[in-house]
Amino acid sequence: MLRRALTALDKLRFCLTAAADLRSGLRLLSNSKKFSALDAHRRPQPTADAAESYALRLGRQPQQLRLRTYAGDLSIFYEVFWRGSYDVPALRGASVHTIVDAGANVGLAALDLLLRFPAARVICLEPEGANAELLRHNLAPYVASGRAVVERAALANADTQVSIQSPGYAYNATVREQAGADMVPAYSMASVMQRHGLAHIDLLKIDVEDYEQVVFAQHTGWLAQVQHLIIEIHSPTSHAVTMQALGQHGFVVEQLSGRSATEGIFWGRRA
Repeated sequence: MLRRALTALDKLRFCLTAAADLRSGLRLLSNSKKFSALDAHRRPQPTADAAESYALRLGRQPQQLRLRTYAGDLSIFYEVFWRGSYDVPALRGASVHTIVDAGANVGLAALDLLLRFPAARVICLEPEGANAELLRHNLAPYVASGRAVVERAALANADTQVSIQSPGYAYNATVREQAGADMVPAYSMASVMQRHGLAHIDLLKIDVEDYEQVVFAQHTGWLAQVQHLIIEIHSPTSHAVTMQALGQHGFVVEQLSGRSATEGIFWGRRA
């Protein structure tokens, strides 16, 4: 109980510190409480879940973000900026100029990486339509300055078309190779690099909701041009396929967090 109270106090302190004004701080606290209540009781999400604007100060810089209360955006916000999911100690101070974010969701991880690496440019791929719309809004200043590029597309092991399904929270949108109502382009990493003129990738972040088992199943020669990788792995099958591909290309991998030894966030670097 004491641990829960201390965690709640720390989260409260974070909200008030991250907010650029009192109104945004109170809105963040109120909406977080609404989301937690819904999530704890496994209640269905409200059909109307318009994104709300927050004036925030992240990385000592003002940010205007739009986040939905019930779609899971707030959960990702805390995961990235409060818990520091992408704060890899070994990467602090690293020279990072080129980032690819596959499965960029609404742009929170990309924003965190842009703040951590001020000389970097990020290419964002997000296949789900509502997520991609918020992604464009949340990274708009960085798109305007040339530090970010946003594409509504998925990552695959070959250029194709895929369908998108969005069960549950918005960050759980999944890619399917079968035809469906919501079809989007999918590109191999080699095509992504060619389309954006990338000779190498300093940091690759992947969170594609178990589609990593397809991405890493074949045609992985592009890994020779990747220096660092942060990936969320969602199943034992994806873990086996991904680790085999990374091992073949000389990556040393360690787990940063997760539900089990085969599921969670992993960091890899070329040896």
